[in-house]
Amino acid sequence: MKTAALKVSDLVELNKTRAKKDLLVLEHLDQNLSLNLKNDFTDEGIAAKPRVQVFVNLTRTKKGDTHAVFSVKDKKNGGKVALHAYYIELENCIFRVSEKTRQSVIDQDKRYVHAWVEGDLVSFSQVPCSVKGDFDAIASYNPFKGPDFYDVRTGVSVPDEADTVHMFGRCAYTRSR
Repeated sequence: MKTAALKVSDLVELNKTRAKKDLLVLEHLDQNLSLNLKNDFTDEGIAAKPRVQVFVNLTRTKKGDTHAVFSVKDKKNGGKVALHAYYIELENCIFRVSEKTRQSVIDQDKRYVHAWVEGDLVSFSQVPCSVKGDFDAIASYNPFKGPDFYDVRTGVSVPDEADTVHMFGRCAYTRSR
C-alpha cells in the first residue's frame, strides 16, 4: 500500500477547510439562536427572559460524563430546541413530569423526554461550569424511582416550583425566597 506524503501547502489547505467548516457551524448556531429566541439577546445578554423548557439531552450526554448537556426548548417557537448548554439559570420555575410518557418509559424500557424544568431563561453557558452557594434542594429525576423530581441528599420529592434553578452537572440546584 502506497502512502502519499503531504506537503505543507496541503496541510494549510486542510486546516483552512476545517476552519471554514467550524465557522459555518458557528454561524448556523448563531442563526438558530437568533431565529429561535428571536430578539431576546442583546450585547449585554438576554433582554426579555424567554419562557423555556430545559431537559437533560441523553443522546449528547455520554455515560460516565460528569457534566450533562441540557437542551433548551423555546416555547414561543413551537417548542423547537433553541440551544444546548452545560449550565442554565432559570427563574420562576416549575418541575414537570408527563406521567403518561413515564409509564411508557417503564413499560417499554425506552428513553423518551418526559421530565423537564420550565422557567424564564436568565443565563446559560456552552462550556462546563458550576455555581457555589447554599441551595434548598439538589433535584434529580429517575422514572424508575418515582413520578417526581427528588432531592439527591434526602431522597424526598422536591416542591413543584422554585424561584431560581441552576442546572449544571447532572442536577438542578434550587433556591426559593
